[in-house]
Formats: sequence, C-alpha cells, structure tokens
Amino acid sequence: VPDFLPDVPVVRQDWADYLTSVQYTDDELGRVLAALRRSGQYTNTIIVYTGDNGPAFQRGKASCYPFGLREPLIIAGPGVKSGVKTGALASLVDFAPTILDYAGVPIPAEMQGVSLRSLLEQRPGAKGERLIAGEKFGDQPPAVAYQECAVFDGRWYYIRRNHLDKPRALNADDFEKKTWGNRTYGATLAARDKFPDKYLLMQE
Repeated sequence: VPDFLPDVPVVRQDWADYLTSVQYTDDELGRVLAALRRSGQYTNTIIVYTGDNGPAFQRGKASCYPFGLREPLIIAGPGVKSGVKTGALASLVDFAPTILDYAGVPIPAEMQGVSLRSLLEQRPGAKGERLIAGEKFGDQPPAVAYQECAVFDGRWYYIRRNHLDKPRALNADDFEKKTWGNRTYGATLAARDKFPDKYLLMQE
C-alpha cells in the first residue's frame, strides 16, 4: 500500500479492490480499441487515455498532493511516436490546443494550455509545460471557498493551504463507505495508536 496509509488488512483489501478496478478499466478500454480497429478508423484517430483525479483515498482525490493530482496519461494516434515514455509535464488544459493543432484549427490566443503535438511526435527541442498547477475548493463549511493550491515544476512541489486554523476538509469519496466500499479512512482511525504518523498525515 502507499507509504502514507497504514499497512493493515482492511487497507490492503481496499488497495487491492482499487487495483482490480484499474484492471477492469483496462479490459474495457481494450474492447473500445478493438471496436475502433474494426471500424477501420484506428489509424485515423487521436486516442487520449487519462483520469480526472487521483484514487479516492486520503491525500488522493480532491487533494493537492501528488497522489491526488497525478493522473494516467497515454496518447496514441497518427504521427504520435509509440512506446515513448516521457517525464515532460502536461495538464488537462493542454488537450484542447493539442486536438485543435492536429485538426489544423488555429489555437485561440486566449486559450489556456499548450499543444503537446511536438512533444508527442518527439520533435527536436520539444518540451511540455514549465509548471503544473492544481487547486482544491472546499465544498462544506468552514472551507467553502479556496482551500489549497499547488505548483509543481517536475522536481519541487509547493502547496499553499488556507484555513490552517480549521480541520482540513476531505472529499466525501475519501471517507464515506459508498458502493465501491472505501474502508481506508475508518481503518486509519482504528489503527491510529499503532500508526500515529499515518493518522497525522490523514489530517494534513
């Protein structure tokens, strides 16, 4: 399990269930790609595979920690170099200018993000974003406004949080036992005497 979570059976099972859901998603993606191949449009399609947030665990979904903001990103399509892994920075705001670039549509000057096309095609000198930013807005009192923001340059991670005098608001998915059964929050509380550092990290 991630090193900021207590290594207890309940958390191990929660983490295994999460990994199972990832595998299921991969299987479903395979079916979509197979249908795309059968359509004859596979080699004429830009394929973007990503997520909208990190896993629904504390310090994950709806937090500005790396576990919350770092998401999977795989892009394939005409002109995209296959089998290339890069540490270049990219953000969801880069998707629109990238797709417009491939479609031959001018990118509006006021549009956020940059086209990743030169990076995807491995052109000499191609770079990703210089900085990546993230933010979290609280959805419950007392932090119904801006709660925290983060900036990452590929090496250093800076997080600034407001409302330090109040408890940190957690996303409901991170602690409520819903259909997918998030049990890690309760397990962290139950194991706080044995793993006090994990309990402390959950609150920060």
